[in-house]
Amino acid sequence: MKSIAKTPLVLIFTIICINFGYSQSIHSDSVGNRTENPNYLLHINGSLNTNELYINGELFEPYDSNNPIDLNGYGENVDIITIKNENFSRINSIVASNNLDETNAFVGNRSGGTLDAPSNITENQRIVGVYGKSFANGNYFVNAAVELIAGELSGTNGVSSYIKFGTTGVGSTQRAERMRISEKGNVGIGTTDPKSKLQVTDGDIYIENALSGVIMTSPDGNCWRMTVDNSGNPQFSSITCPE
Repeated sequence: MKSIAKTPLVLIFTIICINFGYSQSIHSDSVGNRTENPNYLLHINGSLNTNELYINGELFEPYDSNNPIDLNGYGENVDIITIKNENFSRINSIVASNNLDETNAFVGNRSGGTLDAPSNITENQRIVGVYGKSFANGNYFVNAAVELIAGELSGTNGVSSYIKFGTTGVGSTQRAERMRISEKGNVGIGTTDPKSKLQVTDGDIYIENALSGVIMTSPDGNCWRMTVDNSGNPQFSSITCPE
């Protein structure tokens, strides 16, 4: 009778050990939770809930009330955060506010010097950029980009800036600048120094709809649309000025 009473306890202990062995895996020096092939010293396949987290012996906590998460790369030229997933990966930000200024935003700050002793940014330094990389022939290529660049006199007598838009042509792996918005707000296509509100270099402007054209304002304030007839002669028609 004594041995029979112990049997359920032995069975329960065996089941617990089997379940623990399935959920916990020790491979070489790595420990895996819910994974049989841990890739890191501690690999958890699931959620982690902790009251305190220490990194390099220091308590990881909010930098201040305006920055709930503060990550410092210590000057290393590496990616601070990498997000990986099969099939789907995105960053989703949600804000609820009746204040027009409280909006979803990505903010990139750039200075010279160091974090503890920042210095003025200089001309043509990249402030922040958004880059698209596609995989081809065994490598990732940055073949599309939007770059915000410090402009003339930045950090001395002003903080001007300009924006570059780049794409990669068919049959090429080399990204090239296609459009720029200058410090003055001029838009240049095919030029890095637009002289007017819109400048197109080494290219045409194509208006496909025959009823559309170029709208101009006369000295008396009236608006006219210029089109062409079937012989290519310019035609002007009075229209209501755009609002």
